Amino acid sequence: MNRQTSEPFGYLLVHFIESPHGYGEQIYMDLSCGDDPLCWRSLSHGEPILTSDIGTTGVRDPYITKNPETGTYYIIATDLRVFDGTSTEISDDSWREWSRHGSTNLVVWESSDLVHWRGPHCLDVAVRPAGTRDQLGMA
Repeated sequence: MNRQTSEPFGYLLVHFIESPHGYGEQIYMDLSCGDDPLCWRSLSHGEPILTSDIGTTGVRDPYITKNPETGTYYIIATDLRVFDGTSTEISDDSWREWSRHGSTNLVVWESSDLVHWRGPHCLDVAVRPAGTRDQLGMA
């Protein structure tokens, strides 16, 4: 692909790290080395960019999107802390429990420039319009 501009560019990777020994279940960001999707640089020296102190205090499976009408960016992630620093194993029983009764919240941050972020706040996706609740876990 030929680039028609000399503007620098790259790809932004928004992710979490699964780490039973640390505080990995937070939001990390890496930037590609230009057009090379195999080379990535951490934007925070290996530290999380965003952390959650609400819900389970852990976030997994982040998704970044932009509202085309307002220009606002959103990072939406599952509110689920699997590793609390005391256990390094996930059992079938614990995973079954989380998937049925774990957090029903999504954790949301918003930004106008991908640098300064507001939030987080929780969005409970199990609440129905009538006020009843669906039984689901790991939103």
